[in-house]
Amino acid sequence: LPFDAHQVIEKVRHPIKQHSYDKNTYLVEASSYRAEFGPDGFVYKTKRMGKVDQSGRELRFSLSAIRVGQENLIGQDRSAPRITAEENTVVYYRTADIREIYEAKKIGIEQSWEIQTLPSSIGSLPGDLAIEGRITTPLIPSPNAHGGLDFFDRDGNYLVSYSKATVIDAKNQSLDISPTLVTDSS
Repeated sequence: LPFDAHQVIEKVRHPIKQHSYDKNTYLVEASSYRAEFGPDGFVYKTKRMGKVDQSGRELRFSLSAIRVGQENLIGQDRSAPRITAEENTVVYYRTADIREIYEAKKIGIEQSWEIQTLPSSIGSLPGDLAIEGRITTPLIPSPNAHGGLDFFDRDGNYLVSYSKATVIDAKNQSLDISPTLVTDSS
């Protein structure tokens, strides 16, 4: 494997640490954000002048389902996934074959999923792969030109983007997926 100094620097500058009072939660601090990873998903908070914005302008993401057609690959069992952290990476083990991965970087959090194998029943099912999650935030979303979503405060100030995510299969082939905004009244 070639040596990538940039990746080494990212790992050193953005280490994931276990929360001091909650062993099931991990966090990372960067100059422009703070992210917390717990059993229910992650919380992304922007910073102003190096300090976490306490005005409640945060973005929460929780995974709801990974589907092929109508079949949910992570099942209906909503028990807490096993979570590990090493260097600048947090991994949620959704099943023995599905991992949800977050990598802390200077520009933000990179999200990806690794799907090692699909259940044998999937082979005969029609349908696209869909990863469904719930973003909860007081921020105002708007689709951007890069296939992601930008989020703005009530004054119209840009705060953060939720960009394309990556799915990696057992053959190490990757596919970028763009978020689709579906709003509800809850």
